[in-house]
Amino acid sequence: MDWQVAIDIKAWESDSSMLIDSLSFAKHRIGLRVLFADHIYHVISSNHLNSWLICNLLGNVQKDFYSKRPEDVCMAFSPNISVGLNPNEEDETEDVAYSMLQLAEPPHKIYEIAVARPNGTTDTNLTITDGSSSKNVNLIITSNGISLEQFFAHNHPKLQQAKHISQQTRYIGGGKIASTFKAWNPNDESYAIELLDKAFGDSGSPNLPPTPIYTWDSRNENYVKFMHSGNWEYHGYDLEDFNEVPHEIKERYNHWKK
Repeated sequence: MDWQVAIDIKAWESDSSMLIDSLSFAKHRIGLRVLFADHIYHVISSNHLNSWLICNLLGNVQKDFYSKRPEDVCMAFSPNISVGLNPNEEDETEDVAYSMLQLAEPPHKIYEIAVARPNGTTDTNLTITDGSSSKNVNLIITSNGISLEQFFAHNHPKLQQAKHISQQTRYIGGGKIASTFKAWNPNDESYAIELLDKAFGDSGSPNLPPTPIYTWDSRNENYVKFMHSGNWEYHGYDLEDFNEVPHEIKERYNHWKK
């Protein structure tokens, strides 16, 4: 699943430790793109003792480029992250937010700021709007002790497979039937976790966590479905009806019938 992170202009101007940490993580995170403008290179070279290191890291991250928003467009935020910014910084923040609003891809977006604004903003969802459309964005405030790496450590799917069995036999006594999940081995969950990560990556849902999510189990030649049960925990099971599988997943794996 692809993500886009916008780094607040205050960090580009002054917080080199946050920038280095965030860019170092983004460098190794597949599917994470940094929202960036060419003039940021000038901001870095003018203000950072670590400008060479930061520019080197930027050369190794995936980037989405943005430019000025139309002059007649004013952005609004909830909570208001523009409090305490000077006019140039506020203008830059609106340009970034406008780009996040206009770019449909990637579907999941993060706005990272170095310090909470004077309005007491805490880590939460950020709503950005241009008056005609709006979008909810994940908000990270590093001064609250949350880094980009920690965000992803928490917000990722975890397999919790207590409810389902791996064997073909589905009868578990008392007239009850359990769904099979042949990919799951209680002694080695690595393949089942691999399928969960693949299903999560295949999901284009704008909602987090997405549910249900699907993927193809090539070992057992079956589609599997994962359901979210809370706190980013998922359980999976084999699908008996291929008609339930979304068309785009069938197309991706080129399996149309059972």
